Amino acid sequence: MSEDNDTDEQVKSEDKPEEKPEEKPEEKPEEKLFTQAEVDGFIKDRLAREKQTASRKSTTAQDELKAATGTIEAYEKVLQKQLDSQTTDLPDSIKKILGKLTITEQLDWLADPENSINKRTKTPKTPVTARGAENFVPSDVGKVF
Repeated sequence: MSEDNDTDEQVKSEDKPEEKPEEKPEEKPEEKLFTQAEVDGFIKDRLAREKQTASRKSTTAQDELKAATGTIEAYEKVLQKQLDSQTTDLPDSIKKILGKLTITEQLDWLADPENSINKRTKTPKTPVTARGAENFVPSDVGKVF
């Protein structure tokens, strides 16, 4: 019978929810509140730091721009010398048209074989025959000398 009592007690204890000690709300540490003057001071400090950072970045970018501009100018001088050497023998009409293009476009146009300008050459001298130029006879044309 004692076994029956034990099982009954177990069943009763299972049916009853466990009693928990009283739940107390957790005590939160008191949050620090800032005055408007303190918040304004924080913002002012943050803005000052950001201005310094932006100023440094701006100075760096300007220095890089100056260096890049100097490099570009040096390259343009070299390309202009190359262009001048290639256009010395061109007719003025072609130079005028090329003058409307950028340096790189001019060099590209001159490098394109379709745009080659045949330079006129002087008519070659008449070949001298075995008898000499003074004794040229039209029947001598085509003969092997």
